[in-house]
Amino acid sequence: MLGFGRTHLTGILRLRRSFSHQNVLPLSPALGAVAFNVLPASIRMSATTSVMRDCSLRQPVPDTNASIPPNSNDTLNRKFAADILPHILNLYNCKATSADYDIYHPKATFEDPLMRAQGVTQIKSAFYSIPKVFKDAEMLEYSVTVEESAPSSGEVRIDNLQRYKLGGKTIDVVSLIKLQIENGKVTRHVDMWNKKPLLDRSTIKVPLVGRMVESLRRGNMLITHLFMRFGKDPSARS
Repeated sequence: MLGFGRTHLTGILRLRRSFSHQNVLPLSPALGAVAFNVLPASIRMSATTSVMRDCSLRQPVPDTNASIPPNSNDTLNRKFAADILPHILNLYNCKATSADYDIYHPKATFEDPLMRAQGVTQIKSAFYSIPKVFKDAEMLEYSVTVEESAPSSGEVRIDNLQRYKLGGKTIDVVSLIKLQIENGKVTRHVDMWNKKPLLDRSTIKVPLVGRMVESLRRGNMLITHLFMRFGKDPSARS
């Protein structure tokens, strides 16, 4: 369970190929425009830190039990590692199946700078659209911080580094993912590019501009949802 204070879960991910942090790039305006116009769940910007466990992130639903420190809050950390984290990795590695979305509350929300999804079917559309835009996507590195507010509830923060392939280009991006968990279910999933707060009426000084940005994100999500056939699982599509 998520206990008072912070429990840091760290480790090292051994990649089969060499990786240089000098290749980390911010999202350019041109790439942002491409992502917006081609209806993506978008580039998930990330933050470089250490990796939590020693296994391939390319494997769907990996075993993460071994990653939990012996002196940590055992119940929540094991629940998060076994019941939530593997499914989050599958979403970002484009390995998700319908079962991976069971971690979400039916009324959960997902937000990034390009869209705001309301409910599980829209969240499915957001992530199922990633391979429609990119040739490949994977989370290369991540570290996790768990903070408890109540039994089986609290906030999980995932600092991560991701790699995307667009055409013949490889793009490394950084992100801070925040997950709000209530009674063991994810109720809010926020992807903050470059660890910056999302633009909305609470972060933009001019409220009218903030509302316009929020409307654009909602509109982009609705178009993506239509394009992805209202969140239908790949096996269910004709």
